[in-house]
Amino acid sequence: MSHPFHGDGARTLYTSEDRTRQRSEALLSAKTSGRNISEVICGFADSVRLPERPSILDVGCGQGRTTVRLARHYPDASLTAVDASPAMVAATVKRTAGLNVEALTGDFHSLPFGDSSFDLAIAIMCLYHSPTPHLAISEIGRTLRASAILVTKAIDSYSELAALLEVTGLDPRATSRPSLYEAAHSGNLPELTEQGGLQVDQVEHETHTFTFNDLMHTATYLATCPQFVLPDHVRQPQILAAELRSRIPDGPITTSATITYVLARPTGRTP
Repeated sequence: MSHPFHGDGARTLYTSEDRTRQRSEALLSAKTSGRNISEVICGFADSVRLPERPSILDVGCGQGRTTVRLARHYPDASLTAVDASPAMVAATVKRTAGLNVEALTGDFHSLPFGDSSFDLAIAIMCLYHSPTPHLAISEIGRTLRASAILVTKAIDSYSELAALLEVTGLDPRATSRPSLYEAAHSGNLPELTEQGGLQVDQVEHETHTFTFNDLMHTATYLATCPQFVLPDHVRQPQILAAELRSRIPDGPITTSATITYVLARPTGRTP
């Protein structure tokens, strides 16, 4: 099985917003601790003393949730959002209607911008989609005048859910499958950032916890996880929930993830 986030297979995960929206909504509704990532990003951005009318790049913008938060936090900013998926770009365009945001399709290994174009670049939960994330970081750095905020997860995030699928026999090898985040995770992101030519100024880790109300809630999230090998019919949340209930008692399921923030800047630039 090839890595779900790398190569041609990854494109099929983002042909529409549906899977990502289902995944985000299930996870956010289960969250019991941990700060809002977009709010943390705004806090880091405030700390780097941006100009009055900053130019900001949101790399791997996804559904545009952080793009919206940044555009409202910095109403005088010029904000550009980029994603490799046309469906994600379309979702961002819809979500940012009426805000000063330009959204376009692009590859973070070859961004369509000149050198030193942006005062701030952010890349949230996207670098692990590259098998060579340090090259993507280098390309992000090329476009920077000042600061970058890079965000990822620990390699063992949500490991309790993999254990659940393994112990129930729905995916007997669930815990031994490659992590979705193995290319760029909490443990190696600072090093990758330096390999990409940026100087790391700050690293912050925070544990987020999630409790799904019941097995239906859990299944709604698990059905969106491409690393697990499940029979096709079990990919439907209702069927997956029924399969889980036939193997274990229904009830809450708790899991966790470590979120890591790296604040960096081009080498030689003053903070």
